[in-house]
Amino acid sequence: MSTISRQWYATPFWLTRGWLVRLNELLQGWHDRTVQRRTLVTLDDRTLRDLGLSRADVEREASKPFWRP
Repeated sequence: MSTISRQWYATPFWLTRGWLVRLNELLQGWHDRTVQRRTLVTLDDRTLRDLGLSRADVEREASKPFWRP
């Protein structure tokens, strides 16, 4: 008898290990970026100067969608 090889088909992505981990990392990154941008907007001008940022830099960063780095 011959054995059946599993190589003749592609494994669906939901059966591969780690796809949930990658999805979680992606969603966590989006969440972290959103929180950081919201926090950045609340900083006063003195703190922004200490960080080397201008109000225009902050507005530019805050206007980006959450998925854009």
